[in-house]
Order: sequence, then C-alpha cells, then structure tokens
Amino acid sequence: MRRPGLGFTLAELLVTVAILGIVGTMSLAYIGGRGDLKVSTAARQAASCLQYAQNLAIARGEPHYVVPDLAPGGDSLDVATWDGSGWVGVDHPVEPGPLRLDFTKLDGVVRTDNTFNDQPVVGFDSTGAPFTTELTNNAHVPFGSPADLILKSGDHELKVQIEPVTGEVTIIK
Repeated sequence: MRRPGLGFTLAELLVTVAILGIVGTMSLAYIGGRGDLKVSTAARQAASCLQYAQNLAIARGEPHYVVPDLAPGGDSLDVATWDGSGWVGVDHPVEPGPLRLDFTKLDGVVRTDNTFNDQPVVGFDSTGAPFTTELTNNAHVPFGSPADLILKSGDHELKVQIEPVTGEVTIIK
C-alpha cells in the first residue's frame, strides 16, 4: 500500500521491471528473428514469377522462362524469352523495368539450390508444360520428376516445386 510522499514499494518496482522485461523480450524476438516470414515471402514471389512465365507462354503461344541472374552480379530470378541468340527479360506488368525477383533485396533469404532438376533454367511451352534448359543452347528437356527451388532464411526452409506435365507450382515446407 502506498503512503503519500514515500515513493513506490519494492513489490511495485519488481512487477514493473518484470513487465518491461517480458515486453522487451517479445519485441526483440519479433524484430530480429522473422526468418519464417522472410522465406515465406520469397517463396510466394518465386512461385508468382513461375506462374507468370507459364501464363505468358500459354497466352502468347511461345515458350517463356525463369532464368537465374540475368542482371550483372545479381542474385535474381528473371522472367525472360529467348530471341535466338540470348535471353530477353520480360517487362514487369506494373512497374517499369524487367520482371525480376531480386534476392539481394530479401534480407537473409538464400537459394540453397540454384537449379531445377540440375538445370539452371525452367521454361514453359505454349501448353504450360514445364521443361528445363541450359543457359546457352536453349535445348528443351521435359521434366521427368518435380523440379524444386529451395529457399532458406535462418532455420526456416521452403521448397517451391513445379510438377511435370501440368506445371503446377506449389510451396512445400
């Protein structure tokens, strides 16, 4: 019980310090360790790039690709077409510039495997069926099994998987 002019009791001070400690611990955990949200965001963006490339291939009746690292020195996935001699980035549908998932902007998210079935590029034909190809010769090889893109942030890992034949893109824990 407080008496006028004598300050706070020891019990009141201890309760206040305990509450501040709990709030501080919760806020530090929230601010510093959200690898699960970071990798989830990256996986959704990667799946979106793959689905967009597939939709463009079907709509335009020509193959479209997801190609790693078209930007010099970059760590990215780009939606692109092949013009016979090289890769041409597809314009972003809303923002100016190419449609690119830039991993350098996704703090702490890395690709643990930079290939789809041991090939760096995945493409979709005019029916939406997926295939892999190399960066240089654009020879199409249909999927024999699901292809994975593995993303990691801290202890959290997600797999973006593309099914053969249908090209269905799913995110798997």
